[in-house]
Amino acid sequence: MLRVTFDSNVWEHIVDWVRYGSDQPARKTIHDAIRDGVISAYISERILTVESIRRSTRAAKLAELADNYVSVKTEVVEGGATLIVSFNGVSDLHPGAHPVLSDRLMRATALGFKVLPDSFFGTVLPSEPDLSPFYAGPEEWGDRTRDEILNEDSRISSEIASRGVGRGRLEAIGKRIQSRLGWSDCGWFDGLDRPKDESEAKEIADAFGEMVDGDVVAAHIAYRFNILCTQDLGGKRASIFDTANRRWLTDRYGVSIMGVRELAATIAASKA
Repeated sequence: MLRVTFDSNVWEHIVDWVRYGSDQPARKTIHDAIRDGVISAYISERILTVESIRRSTRAAKLAELADNYVSVKTEVVEGGATLIVSFNGVSDLHPGAHPVLSDRLMRATALGFKVLPDSFFGTVLPSEPDLSPFYAGPEEWGDRTRDEILNEDSRISSEIASRGVGRGRLEAIGKRIQSRLGWSDCGWFDGLDRPKDESEAKEIADAFGEMVDGDVVAAHIAYRFNILCTQDLGGKRASIFDTANRRWLTDRYGVSIMGVRELAATIAASKA
């Protein structure tokens, strides 16, 4: 069975295929293939950890969440002190997903979509919707453990960032802001909530979208799935989905990237 990862700009159009005018026959073919178990469909947890937060407030809110993700306290007990570190994976600080997004996510999982967990340290899930029953499980792991897959995911995400795309675009902006503020020894995300003007704020918002794209690609590769479906062709700035980086993904990892029409044709051919 084909295992297909769906980019953020595609999955909603598959779930709600009637709503959108273009490529309806292709989107219906994919929708029905997921429903009937012809293909296995996956989306990234980044939809909940990042894309559920409004573009204009992502930098500030994610900085707040990162600060509260790890809590450290020291308990003094007989014979010494114990350092307790806790990781808060779900937080009321998260603003929560918009009701429309929550509804579509629940419809997506009802259709058959599964969720790929986020390997990135410091991200926080909203309390609702709870998609934990729909996360990729042992049947997706093959002969590896979940931790091995997440470690591979993290390594590939960093490799993508080193090319200046994916998370790399945000890292570059962060370094620029830190230099302007005279900061040192910072995390890569420090300062992203302090843009100098509206232009830089928009640049940061756009870069969050590119980070999500890079992480979707990294998860797809780490899980060794067959096809990555996206309509993203990159833009004026370098992108993980631009021509040069698509070629690199194919040469380096054998990634097969298809648009909606290509995927629908592949599904139809597999039934012939």
